[in-house]
Amino acid sequence: MARPKKNIDGEQVRELAAIGCTHREIAAVCRCSVDTLKRRFAEEMDNGAEEGKTRLRKALWQNALSGNVTAQIWLSKNVLGFSDKTELSGPDGGPAFKVYLGVDDSKV
Repeated sequence: MARPKKNIDGEQVRELAAIGCTHREIAAVCRCSVDTLKRRFAEEMDNGAEEGKTRLRKALWQNALSGNVTAQIWLSKNVLGFSDKTELSGPDGGPAFKVYLGVDDSKV
């Protein structure tokens, strides 16, 4: 005879996934195994995780539009492809300067 099915709230699973809980954490709250969660609630966990990312993205975007400079810089780099990279070059793309190590023959 099979074990009775554990009563797990799929909505709770989705909500926990939406706030970034790991599969182990969700399983602990639901008092079941990770395998049970994956087998019975894979869709809820995936959907919850994606909803959480969407909420976070929306909050980040709103912060940037409200004047949060850190959020603006982060989005500029990650969405628009901006970077902090600075390159120095001299004539014809060569080095900006050369360093010579050695004896100055004119002073010998």
